[in-house]
Amino acid sequence: MQREAYFDNAKLLFIFLVVFGHLIQPLKSQIELVNVLYQWIYLFHMPVFVLASGFFAKGGESDKGYIRKLAKRILIPYFLFQIFYSIYFLGIGKGSWDNSLYDPQWGGLWFLLSLFSWHLLLIIYKRISPLLGIAIAFAIGIGGRLFTFYWSRV
Repeated sequence: MQREAYFDNAKLLFIFLVVFGHLIQPLKSQIELVNVLYQWIYLFHMPVFVLASGFFAKGGESDKGYIRKLAKRILIPYFLFQIFYSIYFLGIGKGSWDNSLYDPQWGGLWFLLSLFSWHLLLIIYKRISPLLGIAIAFAIGIGGRLFTFYWSRV
């Protein structure tokens, strides 16, 4: 696959904005302009990464080779970093080893686990019509929110 300079530059810009957002985070409570800039960056940066990940996904192939390759590319780094961060946080006294491998120690690891799940969903969604897929996605999203809202009140 030939690389597109436009997408490479866009990814570079958004990665820079994420790093910049992390750098200015300690100042957001002290300077209002920094807080506005921080909120602006965090308003769109994750939807952009999700959209870009979906755009570049080749998926939807149901063969075992696809799932195995996906696991090597996404799950192995996830588990390695999860184990590393678990040991690190345990070593500095900020955690315990009773955490699940499916409950990320570090905030950014959730994206890898989600990315793997989205690729698996592509196998299903590629077999149905786009309109039905969007309707199902909205129904699951709204139903999931209503479910958590209901159980938080009980």
